[in-house]
Amino acid sequence: MDKTHLDEIVDYPSLIIKELEKNNNFVSLLTNSVNADMNDKEVELLWDECISDHEYIPKTVQTGRSFCCIDTIVSGISNQLKTMIITILVGVDEDMMSLKGTEFKGVRGNRRDNLVREIDYSLKCSKGIFGIGNLDLREIKPVIIDSREFACKKMIYEVTNFSKSYNIERER
Repeated sequence: MDKTHLDEIVDYPSLIIKELEKNNNFVSLLTNSVNADMNDKEVELLWDECISDHEYIPKTVQTGRSFCCIDTIVSGISNQLKTMIITILVGVDEDMMSLKGTEFKGVRGNRRDNLVREIDYSLKCSKGIFGIGNLDLREIKPVIIDSREFACKKMIYEVTNFSKSYNIERER
């Protein structure tokens, strides 16, 4: 496939999903499967229903589920550099927010904030795969989603990358 100036809008969400997939705590909390194993077909199906490489609430996410959507924004484009902004939206059904009385032992707080914490941990451990330097967390803020009973937070990360100058002309 031909390279373009904006390959990161496709690559970054996929890279983040791969990093999150390695974090057993995140997978377990997102899929509500204690000690989740991505080799388990049921867990893999739940994972696919709960995570997305663009920002929207999947139709498959109904009451009693969590979701995580990752998207990329390109900003500050110059001849040499561009700023890549990665947004991660985490939502948890209100009925699943509390972890008290669940099988998830050793965690404190609510499910949404633990998911946010695990995302940040995973991305801080994945050095060197995003742009120039580190992926910097710029903001975490609550988000209200209409007509759904989800508690949501949006995380915003930023990283600088080179403005690549590929010859993007295709033969016709």
